[in-house]
Amino acid sequence: MKTAKKSILIVLSVIAITFILCLLQYGIHSYNNPVEKEIHFTASGYIIWNPDNGEGEKVDVEVKGKSLSYIFKNHPEAVQGDIFVNGQSIFGTVDDRDIGFYTEFRGLDFACVGIKNHVPCEIVSLTKNFQSIVCGINLSSPVFGSGKTGWNGKGILVIPGNDLESAKETVKRAFSGSEQMSHWLVENKWDKVVETGK
Repeated sequence: MKTAKKSILIVLSVIAITFILCLLQYGIHSYNNPVEKEIHFTASGYIIWNPDNGEGEKVDVEVKGKSLSYIFKNHPEAVQGDIFVNGQSIFGTVDDRDIGFYTEFRGLDFACVGIKNHVPCEIVSLTKNFQSIVCGINLSSPVFGSGKTGWNGKGILVIPGNDLESAKETVKRAFSGSEQMSHWLVENKWDKVVETGK
């Protein structure tokens, strides 16, 4: 009888230790690795060519990415991904691989990152759920293919975007929700889109 109780106690102890070790391993893994949520959708985007006369163009875009969050909140939430216009990445490629973007949220509505690789997209600003995306783009890139020169050779790609007015509203939100994007807009004289009066 005592031997049976002892055996049960040993089995329960082994199960408890195994459970604790699994919990500890999960905790360590979760501390260092984000929970990833895949995001993939197609939508209409709108390219603003000229803020003065309302020139723009609707384009089809594809967005592929991930939202990254940490259970213990020990790292900022982040997003990474790529955006395709006319089937081509606006972040360019290296060795036939799309470069894409990665940026972290640091207390603002929009995360933002400037791209320094001389690619079609110079800066991207977006919300955590990818529902609002604003890209400062270089119109000389063949990705956009329309031959428009735009304002200062630059344009703004807004996703989603069905028309100029809805695109401008999204740009205004990015302007107030991202310090880095507001600097880019002012520096490139696109602040007329958000009517800042500068």
